[in-house]
Amino acid sequence: APIPRHKQPLLQYVKTIAYDPANNLRDPSPAVQDPATGRWHFWVDFMPGAQGPGWEASLKHFSAPEITGPWASQGFALNHSTAPAAWDYAGQFSPSTIYDAADKTWWLYYSASGKNQTELLTNAQMVCSAPSPDGPWTPAVSGCRQLPLPSASPTSD
Repeated sequence: APIPRHKQPLLQYVKTIAYDPANNLRDPSPAVQDPATGRWHFWVDFMPGAQGPGWEASLKHFSAPEITGPWASQGFALNHSTAPAAWDYAGQFSPSTIYDAADKTWWLYYSASGKNQTELLTNAQMVCSAPSPDGPWTPAVSGCRQLPLPSASPTSD
């Protein structure tokens, strides 16, 4: 049976808000508005030479006075860890933010891959907090490190 028209998504290209001719940007977060300043913000993966698959990225921050722009880079929000045991040693990707008005705290969620991501086929979900969308961002869990895999698979009784 055909899908009813009211259940069919209708997508329309409107505007590119952060053009990068070198193709270093991918996987942007939704744009969110800062209630304190009225400025709009989004975060995006920055991967130099990102022509192929992979997640060796750091998170860049863009902001604009209006949702329609002009959007300007505010630099890096986070750079991946330099500690080989860290969950985000090999990169960060898929950012998303929320604002907690009660606590006046911004939360930046992102996925991360560690040094041995290819071997373990796992990624981590990370979170940082900041008093403003401009940072500084503080990891919600200090010292988050990769744990070894269990030596045996769990069994059920």
